[in-house]
Amino acid sequence: MVEGAAHGSSGNGGNCARKLDLWTQPSGLLVDSAMKLILAVIPEVSIHDRRDSLIRAGKYALTRGVTTVIDFGRFFPGTSVDHIWQDFSGNGQILDVMFGTISVTGGMPGFETAQAILPVKSAILLSDSYGLQVTDINWLHNATLHSDKFGLQVAIHAIGDKANDMVLDMYNTVVSYNGMRDRRFRIEHAQHLVPGSTIRFGEQRIIASVQPDHLLDDANSAERKIGTMRAQRGSYLFRSLIDSDAILAFGSDWPVADINPLGAIKTALYRVPPGWENAWIPSERMALCDALKASTISPAYAGFLDQELGSLSADKYADFVVLPVDSWDQLAGDLPTTVLATYGGLVKLIFWGGATEFLAEKQLAGQLMFRFPDRIVCHADSFYIGHPVPVLSIDDELLPGQAYFVLPIDKLSCHDPLTAVSLASLSSGRTKPSLAGNGESPFEYVKGEDGRLLIKVLPEFITKVITSVEDGQTCGSDGGTLCTTPELRKHYSQLVGPRDHPWSPKLETISETRKRTSAGRLSPVRLLGLQRRSC
Repeated sequence: MVEGAAHGSSGNGGNCARKLDLWTQPSGLLVDSAMKLILAVIPEVSIHDRRDSLIRAGKYALTRGVTTVIDFGRFFPGTSVDHIWQDFSGNGQILDVMFGTISVTGGMPGFETAQAILPVKSAILLSDSYGLQVTDINWLHNATLHSDKFGLQVAIHAIGDKANDMVLDMYNTVVSYNGMRDRRFRIEHAQHLVPGSTIRFGEQRIIASVQPDHLLDDANSAERKIGTMRAQRGSYLFRSLIDSDAILAFGSDWPVADINPLGAIKTALYRVPPGWENAWIPSERMALCDALKASTISPAYAGFLDQELGSLSADKYADFVVLPVDSWDQLAGDLPTTVLATYGGLVKLIFWGGATEFLAEKQLAGQLMFRFPDRIVCHADSFYIGHPVPVLSIDDELLPGQAYFVLPIDKLSCHDPLTAVSLASLSSGRTKPSLAGNGESPFEYVKGEDGRLLIKVLPEFITKVITSVEDGQTCGSDGGTLCTTPELRKHYSQLVGPRDHPWSPKLETISETRKRTSAGRLSPVRLLGLQRRSC
């Protein structure tokens, strides 16, 4: 099959590598878009196997000190979105997963096919080359423009200097069209830059999502492929990016490189490849504090998770690791490669009136009700308009990484459908809080297990209601101020009106929806919060 493909077209943005001695014969290596030639005949992995692999991968990640994974690569244009999260449903075993949109331009890691301003010596392409432009630039520009317009966070893969400059230009154009907001554009890899591009990252507030361990492989071949001066001036410019006030977020690109964040931190500190005695481009070595920031709060910020993760702060999840060192000096001098323990995903309890509590140990809902006999416990993600709120039973386990509301028994009926009136009655203040949300809807459409669409009340909004303080604001009783679109108002009215039969809006009737947002998150992305476990 590969031999047949070698005599045909590899497609735009791809290449079927040939043997060095017989250039007409394929070597078996398919590069970038050329992989599509065989993807269709690879047997599909079952959902059961994917779930099993996901659980095992999650456990492995936790042993390496990783508590959060950001994944942009699960959906491809033209395919159904219905099945892409099925391997996550019901497993509740591991990490947080983000969903936005990512595109590719500028080749693969290692400079072999990286799109460059000057020629690159490539063993794969068998000649001096300017690299591969994997994605059509006009399509990429339109996709970025429209994805951003509809509130998706955009991340674009770029390796070479030309590809990075092209993406920086594109992001700048999109901002000029769609206006300023907190969108947190990302460039994945950003491995080779012209020196002036580091300043552009800082000025445009573009997140450089980099993988330090890639430099361990590239150091031995970069100067041969792109020349000593270009390699020394433009490769893995971590220190220069920080000095330019750019946001540097570390990742692993696993399984391409090791998932261990301690290894990435060590690489960023010392930049000494295997077999080398000295650092590669020592001027780009990072300080320990900067490397730790790039491994914690900066990746959380890059994924719109900085209000929940990334630092040990009040009201955030207590995700942390225990290392076998006793001081910062010891950590910097002899960085360990393993963690003693990983802690993540504590149970978060939000009490009526404003108190918050985190539980580290396993606990049943009944134990909590025994402590507070006049309270009920509800999962924070279980509030749907027109449906009763399910109250946990005494035997239900409180799951790590999940949030629960602890409410007075007389504040919520577990039999009546949820409405704007019952939401407003949850207020802990004497006057009802404003439910308008500063013009942002507290609702989002979600798809139920039976395929019906449901109107979900966002947990952030309920938290605001049950922890509200006196502000003199009032709320209407018909749900009008809650619904920011005509479709939402219509569907709300249908759900809380006469209930002769179950009702759910059809997909084709929805022309406008609001994505989930929270304070400081104006560029929303889809978030699946999965249970974390300690190792």
